[in-house]
Formats: sequence, structure tokens, C-alpha cells
Amino acid sequence: MISASKAPSALVSYPGLKLEQMNNEFDVSLYLSVSYTHAAILNYISRNFGQLYSSRDLHLLSKDHLKQILKHKHLNVTSEEEVVFFVCNWAQQKLEASK
Repeated sequence: MISASKAPSALVSYPGLKLEQMNNEFDVSLYLSVSYTHAAILNYISRNFGQLYSSRDLHLLSKDHLKQILKHKHLNVTSEEEVVFFVCNWAQQKLEASK
């Protein structure tokens, strides 16, 4: 709780909460753990690749992200043909985008 300067204030420390004091005022900034969110997204895509591989959004993946997904130990596909089909389409779209 942060209140007016004449009333008592209580500041509680939370992980990821950064407090900076500037001119007797506090600037409170909350930073999200991007690496955790990133890992959760890659895990979701890997586990649901069979349903998502035809999605146009997956074609926006970078080469490094695509490699992470394809190497994921829980990559969920019914056949290798799904992976080959996706990689060929992904490469074709990257090639067309670079022209």
C-alpha cells in the first residue's frame, strides 16, 4: 500500500518489484519474467505442434526459435511429414519475405 505523504505508507517487497526513490517520491516498476513466458510459449507450441503447424503465425518464428521447437523433447507430431511440410513452407515464406 502506498498512500499520501501525510498518511503512513507500507511498502512490501515482492520478487520482480523494483523501487527507485527520486526526489522523495517512489517510482514503482514491475518487471515480468520474459524468459519464463518465452519458455512457456515454446513448450505450448511444441506440445501442440500437430494442431498448430498449419497456422500462419508459426511462420513468423525466427530460425533459432524454430530450431528450439523442432529439438524439443516433447515435440508432438503424428508423422515426420508434418515437420517436413512445415519447414518447407516456413523456408519458402522466409525466402519470399527477403526478396
